[in-house]
Amino acid sequence: YVTNPTRLGRLAETLLSNVFGGRVTVKHAHLSFSGTLLLSGVDLQTETSPNSPQPMPVFSANQIEARFDWLSLLSGNLRATQLIAVEATLFLVEDAPANRWNYERLHAAPGGESRARTGTGAARGLALPVVILRSASIQWGELHEGKIETTGKTVVDGQLTPEPKDAAVYVFQVTRRGIESPQMNNSGRAMQVNGTWDVSR
Repeated sequence: YVTNPTRLGRLAETLLSNVFGGRVTVKHAHLSFSGTLLLSGVDLQTETSPNSPQPMPVFSANQIEARFDWLSLLSGNLRATQLIAVEATLFLVEDAPANRWNYERLHAAPGGESRARTGTGAARGLALPVVILRSASIQWGELHEGKIETTGKTVVDGQLTPEPKDAAVYVFQVTRRGIESPQMNNSGRAMQVNGTWDVSR
């Protein structure tokens, strides 16, 4: 029962939804011989609401390898210490008429309440895992009449590390490998971006 793939997938969906917000689906989950949790077909979408009835893609990964706390697996409240995403894609989509990006809808709970007020995610004391991106693709797009038009893409490596002094904040470092877009510079030179992300907002 503890290692049942259906149970593992359900626990992983709950874990990722609590960390990043939105709605997460996992096609398959199983334990590897090395004791890590392997997730395949992972998708993160925004939740629907009366003002935003159409879900929008935010993140997908062919595979995520999770290092986790075994006691949390037994208790049914899965906690991960590290997530390694392989062949992942981050979708950055702008809804121009609404003057809003898709990722800005991740933390919206029903009724417009934030996760900090509803007591979910990092605000509830969830320990954020380290997130490692390997050969991840970032795709920019614009929403036009319900359809997403891709405007640019690039490939990056990156890492998100929890801030020791604030359990709800990630410190991230992303290095670009190359970029493909008619509107952007195709110099191919590496570019590094550093910053912070408060997942409770």
